[in-house]
Amino acid sequence: FLAERGALIFLDDEGGTIGMEEIYGKIAGGKYGCSWDAFQAYKHLKLLGYIIGRYAVPWTMKNNPTCETTDSLERMPDTDQSFNRADGVHNGITKLLKEMHIDGLHPSFEVYLPNSKFRKSSPGAPCFLLSMLRDKPPSRDELETIESKCDGIPLKFCQVDNGRVSFLSFDKVRLPSLP
Repeated sequence: FLAERGALIFLDDEGGTIGMEEIYGKIAGGKYGCSWDAFQAYKHLKLLGYIIGRYAVPWTMKNNPTCETTDSLERMPDTDQSFNRADGVHNGITKLLKEMHIDGLHPSFEVYLPNSKFRKSSPGAPCFLLSMLRDKPPSRDELETIESKCDGIPLKFCQVDNGRVSFLSFDKVRLPSLP
C-alpha cells in the first residue's frame, strides 16, 4: 500500500529497487502472511480513512516481552527476524506472522475509526474485527467459534470478487418453530 503511494521503496539484496509488478507478485503468492484479497480489503479501508492493524500482531514492540533491544548493529544477528536494522531492534514479528493461520476462518484485521489522536502505543479497542471470507459463507458453528474469540468486539466479514470488495455482518436471528 505504501509502495503504491510512493511512501516506501523496497530494495533487493543488491540494493536495486523492487518494482510494483514484483511486489504484486509476492502478495498474490500469499507466502508472506497476506493474500491478494486481504490486500484489496486493506487498501479499500485505508482509502476510506480507517486505521487498520493486523489481528493479534502488536502495533509496537515497545514494552513487549518478546522484544529484545541491542546496543550495536554488529551484535544483532543477521536473520529474517530483524525488524528494523537502523534502530538495532530485533523482535519476533516474523514469528508472529508465520504463526498466523492464513487459510482458516479467523479475524484478519483490527479496524479503527479515523482518528487524528490515534496512538500505536495505546490504540484502544477496535471498532470492529474483519475476517476474510474465502469461497463459501461460514457455517453456524464456524461463526459461533470465531465470534467467541472476539471478546465482544463486533465482527464483520469481507468478500473480494474480481476486485470488488464487499463487507457484511451477521445478526443472530432465531426463527420460530412452525407447527
